[in-house]
Amino acid sequence: MTEQTQNKLHLDNGFKFRTDDFLVIHKAICDYRKKLAPIVKEKGARIIASLATNVIDLCSCGLDGIVPENTVPYSFALRSVKIRSDVVEATQLSDPDVDFSCSVVVLPCDFGVFGLFYSDHVEFRDIWFRKTIVERFEYWNDGEKPEEISDADWKLRSEQWSSALRKFDGVPSMNGFLAECVGKYDYVVKDMNMLLEYIPDFESRVSEMALRILGLTAIQRDGNEGPFKDLNEFLAWSDTPEGQAELEDKKTVVRSLLFPQITEKRLTSRIK
Repeated sequence: MTEQTQNKLHLDNGFKFRTDDFLVIHKAICDYRKKLAPIVKEKGARIIASLATNVIDLCSCGLDGIVPENTVPYSFALRSVKIRSDVVEATQLSDPDVDFSCSVVVLPCDFGVFGLFYSDHVEFRDIWFRKTIVERFEYWNDGEKPEEISDADWKLRSEQWSSALRKFDGVPSMNGFLAECVGKYDYVVKDMNMLLEYIPDFESRVSEMALRILGLTAIQRDGNEGPFKDLNEFLAWSDTPEGQAELEDKKTVVRSLLFPQITEKRLTSRIK
């Protein structure tokens, strides 16, 4: 991604447009937004359905103390995603499961129209860079140049990016303009039928709850004197024959507790 520290510059998200016609560039960005819209909605449905189902399953297994009172699973899941995405926005920490942001910085300069692409989603990036109007045009001065690029061309890139970012003060868009490609709440899914399509399958739910229940008593935390000092140590043990045997026993119990099917009513009704 874009980095600049004093004289250091690293632009592995850089590109240039093969046109300087802003009407054509605008159309390309609009088309890209339309392409992303259903993908973002699907990703949103998947995480919301998973979190909502998790709330229902926790209560089914008697772990309702983890869930706030008067909880509606769907509303709780939406709120959880929003809180996590707000944290990402405030801290700039990566959390791709809930951060669907995607933007393009457009940088007109003496050498044409350059740009920088921002998103934590590889899928979003790949779709953008497959567009015929876009040519990858990375540059950095903190490491070796790519072998396929000559010294003269690499030096020219340095001059071109210096022109594109001539007023660079840590905010690349101040040299041009920012095009947001995903709305802040585009991930929100209100169609319960769509959410139901992304409910995790029953055996996946059983495995997750069984592992969580074992971990609650096995990991040393919050006064619990379990045999494992941290999550990594516990997960390593769970892959051993002994751990797998205990996990299978716990799965048998969990299967008898979970609802085999998650319905719209369960997603939208208070559960405690």
